[in-house]
This record gives sequence, C-alpha cells and structure tokens, in this order.
Amino acid sequence: MAFKGGEAFDGDKLLYILALHLKKNGRLTKNTVAGTLMSNYGLEKSLEKEGITLLRSDVGDRNVSELMRREGLALGGEQSGHIVLSEYARTGDGLLTSVIVTGVCQKEKADLRTLAAGCERYPQILLSVPHPEPQTAVRDERLTEKVDFFAKELGNSGRINVRASGTEPKVRIMVEGENEVIIKTIAESLAELIR
Repeated sequence: MAFKGGEAFDGDKLLYILALHLKKNGRLTKNTVAGTLMSNYGLEKSLEKEGITLLRSDVGDRNVSELMRREGLALGGEQSGHIVLSEYARTGDGLLTSVIVTGVCQKEKADLRTLAAGCERYPQILLSVPHPEPQTAVRDERLTEKVDFFAKELGNSGRINVRASGTEPKVRIMVEGENEVIIKTIAESLAELIR
C-alpha cells in the first residue's frame, strides 16, 4: 500500500495497525502476532510497547499461516505485504487486507500515517552472497562464531539473520539495528567471510 505522497506502507506497518486495532477490540488472540525472520526489529519493539508479542516463522506466507494455525493466532504476515487474518481466510489476500485496513481507518477516524505513527523502523541491510553450497556455508563454524560475536555486540539494539536461500545458490544476510553504519559494517564483514 502507498500513502498519498508516495510513502510506502509495507506489511510490517499494516501488521502494526491491524494488531493494535484487533487488541483494542479484544480480537487479538494471545496478544500475539505472527511475522517472519524478515519482519523489522522496529516492528517487534513497537509491538512490545503495546503489550503485543511478535513470533517469527521462516520466510513465506505458508510458514506464517502454519505458525498461526499451530499457535491459534488471529493475525500474521510478511514485510512483503502478505497479511493473513485467520478470522476471514487461511492465506494472505491483498484485496481483503485493503478492505479491512480501510475499515480500520474509518472506525478510528484516522489515516494510515497516523495509525502507523508508533511503528518504528530500524535500518536494515540485506545482502545476497553467491555461494556454491549455501547450506554448508551457513553451518561453517567460523561464520556461526562471527554471527554470535556480532549479535552480542548489538545486544537489544539490533539483530542478525544469516540463512541459505531456498531458491538460489546464495546466502542471505540480514542485519538490523539502530546505527546504520554499524550494521552495514557487520553485514559486509559477514559477506566477506562467506565469500
């Protein structure tokens, strides 16, 4: 979804808006939302401030739907915009999401920007590093030790995810944090080690 003036509203912001609305109306099961490994850390922190937990699944709306089913959740989605509202459907539906979000705007008498104002967004660096054996690369002890070291350095101010691509011979690196310079340095260091 895009806001007048070109501001993009990705799945993270839509999840935030819907989670707060469902919680306010007593319909957010367990006060918990399903996201993925790619859901922005800022979303997680913003939801925490509202008393809402974010559970993470592997990437893919199928994985989100499975996590929702297993945990009995009402809401889940991906940063890419796949939103699942189990009260209405078991899979993501863009038209349904648009209708529901529009309804939330009307009920709250507020626009998207206002409803998403509390959703922080941490800088996120995404790198895809070609590797002939990505599964082997992500299990390499030197890489896992380096990831652990950097994760401790970031503490509660960021997070790291390194995984083998499910579609290409590549290793996907995602680093998020409050300081863009630091996370970029971490991502490049991990990419160099993989190369």
